Amino acid sequence: MVKQEDFGGNDPDNRYCVNCTDENGKLREKDNVRRGIRAFWTSRSQTNDSSSELWTDRVIGQMARLRK
Repeated sequence: MVKQEDFGGNDPDNRYCVNCTDENGKLREKDNVRRGIRAFWTSRSQTNDSSSELWTDRVIGQMARLRK
């Protein structure tokens, strides 16, 4: 995240991005975060579905509050 608007809730102290949070900066539910991450990754790369899934799982694995 680079610009202030990249951060959840427009708060540079928020460790989650605007794609993973609601408008108030609160982390969304895991399924919504997963869909958002996949959509972001797919829009930025030219990978197949399995690569997108692996990348998404890696990102979510790094998000302590979303781990199983």
